Amino acid sequence: MARWDRTRKLYDRLYKRNLYHMIDAYGRNISIFYRTDTACPSCDWDPINKEATNPSCSTCDGTGRVYSHTETFIKAFVDKRIGSLSYYKDGNTLYQVAPDGDARITMKLPDVLVNPWVSTSASMFKGAQRVVVDGTYYKPKDEKRFGIDDLSIIEVTLVRIREKSDP
Repeated sequence: MARWDRTRKLYDRLYKRNLYHMIDAYGRNISIFYRTDTACPSCDWDPINKEATNPSCSTCDGTGRVYSHTETFIKAFVDKRIGSLSYYKDGNTLYQVAPDGDARITMKLPDVLVNPWVSTSASMFKGAQRVVVDGTYYKPKDEKRFGIDDLSIIEVTLVRIREKSDP
């Protein structure tokens, strides 16, 4: 039992290290736009009543929170080929599968976590407004986390944001 645990941990370290090096070497830069909120510096936030102590504050308009938009850049593998119909064959039956998104990105999990020390904490994609990949705007649809022993990789499915001028 102990020998299998050591082997599994070794595979996990090798998998992580090799994939991390590949993302660093061949990954493309993507930008994530998300909204952050902080306590208002002008008035105090009352955590018990969940309200501002100064309802007429001009900085936060009496909400107790100041919202700002943040952009961060991350290296990731990008797969845009998932936007078309695909097929798979099971015996003599051919099934048509609709795509679950327009693009998929794979990146290191610690790069996108709000708390990088906890692999189950929320990611930046939870509140992301848009993700820019090669000049195209996407919105995150869902995320999956992978790893052999520890969670180390995150894969996010993106849906393209259609502009009014787009067909």
